[in-house]
Amino acid sequence: MTSGAAGDSGSWLNARWLYLMVVFGISAVVAVITLLVIGFRLFEYYLGEVTGGSLVDRIRAPLGLLAATCLAAGYHFAVWRRERAVPTAGGPARTHAIGQVVLVTGGDPAPLRRLIEDITGAGVTVWRRAGAGAAVAAPASAADAARLAGELQGVSGRRVLVTVRPDGTIDVIPLQD
Repeated sequence: MTSGAAGDSGSWLNARWLYLMVVFGISAVVAVITLLVIGFRLFEYYLGEVTGGSLVDRIRAPLGLLAATCLAAGYHFAVWRRERAVPTAGGPARTHAIGQVVLVTGGDPAPLRRLIEDITGAGVTVWRRAGAGAAVAAPASAADAARLAGELQGVSGRRVLVTVRPDGTIDVIPLQD
């Protein structure tokens, strides 16, 4: 029964995503058509060949439709952005509440940076360690990844300092605001 609930959640999220894409697509089509109609009406008005009312009378309906379409698309875009920021129910639950990580290392920071971003979901700023004994190989194995994940387990804070010593020791320090 549990797997059915997760499947239902995934299909619900896919249906919401599909709905939002359809709304954006229809909004784009309506916006293009109304812009073409407004352009035609402006062209028609400046030619002066067709009898009729003022310029405002000629473009008020398509202009209103364009405004309503833009408002609806803007609202749905805000909903889409908000939902992208929230982790999905079917995905892995984040147990960390880390906003920013400062990584201090002497070796190649790319593998550690990716690893920390994957584990915490936080942005990572890299500071390079100076000195002769600063170079150290970055953890790349599954055991090293598990060790770093264990160090980050239960750590929370707006900013966290992660240092990698030349001997490979990893220190995780939550910083005070």
